[in-house]
Amino acid sequence: NENRTAGVPSRENLDTATYWKQTYLQAAQNFSAPEVAGGMFDGEFSNDGDYVFLSRYDGGIHMYSTRSGKLVKKLPQARGGILGIGLSPDGNQLASFVFSGGMFIWDIESNQILKHHPLDRELTSSWNCVWSRDGKYVISTHMGGNLRIWNSETLEELGSSPLTGHRGDVHVLLVHPTRDEVWSASLDGSIRQWSIPDGKLLGTK
Repeated sequence: NENRTAGVPSRENLDTATYWKQTYLQAAQNFSAPEVAGGMFDGEFSNDGDYVFLSRYDGGIHMYSTRSGKLVKKLPQARGGILGIGLSPDGNQLASFVFSGGMFIWDIESNQILKHHPLDRELTSSWNCVWSRDGKYVISTHMGGNLRIWNSETLEELGSSPLTGHRGDVHVLLVHPTRDEVWSASLDGSIRQWSIPDGKLLGTK
């Protein structure tokens, strides 16, 4: 499908990102925010595809129009760097872990921080986070290869967490579209399949 697209940060300049047409890798839109220091590390499309959210190492999350490439809004800035961000299934909230700042949930429409849960520093170094299909849980990856499961309402960690077994950092974390599972891929070359929310290991590749 030549209309499918992807958004990626630029290797040459971490303050820019490019929106590509997938088939021909034709640049459809460029985004840039040079007035703010700090590189971009992750992105999420809105459910309708009209906007893209980009996380910044300076603690900001910026919302851009995919049609014009213009900055639409800046979500309230957190104190610390943000790597991975996760969009809730209903498209209304963003979750992330901020270095030395804890876990945060942003409400996109009201442009406010809804929830904040302080955490020890080692738990805020999260490469990626996703929401479960029902929106009840946030699953995050952390330096060293552990995965953790959090209640999205209380922001408390579940008793089934942490999920261990990877021997390297996990940068890829995917929610299965039809089953209550997440799949994780590690720098150690392994892929693991987990049941959510009980954290049971279902398979390895």
